[in-house]
Amino acid sequence: MNSARAHRRRVSAAVTTVLAVTLGAGALAVPATAAPAPAPAPATGVAANAPLPFPKDASLAAAGKTGFLSYTWQTGYEWTRYADGATTKLDAGVVDSTASDVVVSGDGQDMRSSKVVKLHDMAAGGAPVAIDLGALKLTYEKGVSRDTVLATAMGADRSQPRLVTRTGAAVTQRTITGIPAAARGVHSTAARDGAVLVSYNVWNEEGSSPGYHLALVDLATASVVSTHDTDSVVFPDERWGFSAFSDTRLAWSEWKEDSPQHVVVADRATGEETRMRLGEGEFLTGGLLGSWVMYAEPSTLEGNGRGGGGGTLVPLRAKSPILDAPITLLDYTQRIEPGPDGTFLARGGTLDRGEGVYRIALGADGMPAAELIASTGEPTELVHLGERFPRTLDLDTNPALKWQLSRNNADIDLTITHRRTGKTFTKSFGLYTESAGSPYLCSDNVVCVSWSTIAAESAMGDDAHIGTYDWSFKATPQNGVGPAVEANGSFDGVKTSAPPRHQGQRHPRPAGPRRPGRAVADRHQVRHREEEPRRGRRAHPGRWRLAGLRPDRGRRRHRRPRRRRLRRPGPGRRALDVRRGRRRLQRDVPAPDAHRRRVEHVHPVHRRQRPDRRRPRGPRRHRQGG
Repeated sequence: MNSARAHRRRVSAAVTTVLAVTLGAGALAVPATAAPAPAPAPATGVAANAPLPFPKDASLAAAGKTGFLSYTWQTGYEWTRYADGATTKLDAGVVDSTASDVVVSGDGQDMRSSKVVKLHDMAAGGAPVAIDLGALKLTYEKGVSRDTVLATAMGADRSQPRLVTRTGAAVTQRTITGIPAAARGVHSTAARDGAVLVSYNVWNEEGSSPGYHLALVDLATASVVSTHDTDSVVFPDERWGFSAFSDTRLAWSEWKEDSPQHVVVADRATGEETRMRLGEGEFLTGGLLGSWVMYAEPSTLEGNGRGGGGGTLVPLRAKSPILDAPITLLDYTQRIEPGPDGTFLARGGTLDRGEGVYRIALGADGMPAAELIASTGEPTELVHLGERFPRTLDLDTNPALKWQLSRNNADIDLTITHRRTGKTFTKSFGLYTESAGSPYLCSDNVVCVSWSTIAAESAMGDDAHIGTYDWSFKATPQNGVGPAVEANGSFDGVKTSAPPRHQGQRHPRPAGPRRPGRAVADRHQVRHREEEPRRGRRAHPGRWRLAGLRPDRGRRRHRRPRRRRLRRPGPGRRALDVRRGRRRLQRDVPAPDAHRRRVEHVHPVHRRQRPDRRRPRGPRRHRQGG
């Protein structure tokens, strides 16, 4: 034991000496007061490390500084905190976002038809602030702070915007100065830096609108700070368009019938307008991120199936007025909600990161970027999740071939081929456009084709053969989100009307009792040879046998009595062996699987001359060969 410890000490000393010579003495010196290595800083929140969980069928309803609001028809509205992912249920029928932690709820079918609205501070909690707009004969437009909403007083031919505030039990109204009393079509954006952008138009005496106006309203003074007049048609409704503002620019969507949508960007200092063509989408939504205009055609991932002829969805893109090519942020978008500090939240997905909620903000380089903050775990691209039928199918029972996809708005090109005969069934069909009564959509995202359909539309199914079938299909997304997916495989077709030993044979031998140890080859598999010419006193027909199998005795023409074997070798013994060898030959081939064996021909063995004719061989009938 002592020698082992001394050996280890010598080895350690040698290693230390080598390191000291190589690195220097100072490299191995450690101060006596050296502090331990600092531990890594703890994460500040769940979202900093990994995306938060997001329900698969949920939609985004609002974006705040400390969390976001989502909705599902099973659970309703829920507020999720960024810090720990905790959720708080919000009892409301309809809601509106304010680009902050304040969420506005209403009691009507939508917010504009709600009589009583409540402002919920999801960060601070507590009781909501309720304002009865019905009693004031006002219509809700937008929540702008913790206790204030922007509403309009409906008159005969006008709508006057007002700020309604509740402090305790008192409710006050302030009319926004700078907006004409005859204003119509009033719409307001969410508050940002204490201001909102209000768009409206004014009708003249002839009953037409000479143009549209955008007014920047200061919420503290309830007055218009600046106004921009334009001849373009302002289409600010968030369902079909948008209007937005930043520190330097104004932006709004312009829509005209039978023409592509455009976004107009105006410089707040000079008033100069720049018109940008966005895409062929029927309706576009978006926002303004600094000088970058964000736009997208809103749609669900499984919706908007177009059958391959209506084009693809417009993804979420950001375009700068000074750059030609836009930047793609998301491959598709359901909804965009403005958030605090000029950021946005978007419900959508990308092909590399999947489905979820993304935060859109300017990066350190001044370019827009998308960050995944909540994930559903689902892929955005179309994915084949596997076939849903067994390896062996009974073709007499009208089986269904089923394949599961990640979504159902796809165009399918299906091919099924019988491997031996080469007969093929091909079919092209769409899923989403036929989902109401489609025979090719069995359940959620499951494509199915019955064997009766194959039999009705192809000769392969009408005269189905047993054996191996190869299948392949190509699924192309109808909305253009992601590439096409291809898959292939095979299955074995059997029939209950055919015995198991005949499966896979084109011309099976009729089933029937046979003598033990004997099998007759199929005439379609083994060809008989013609009889050989006679030699000597008898002619022996051609014989066949299967290579590698033990030959059976076959059927004998004449059954001879068993003769006693000679006790000592001699010419007679050799002659007896010849006769026995001749009897071992057979006319028919014993093999239940003869079609899988190599068949070779064996020439007939002729009777040899007896070496000794003087020795009697018995009666003539015993010497006849079989």
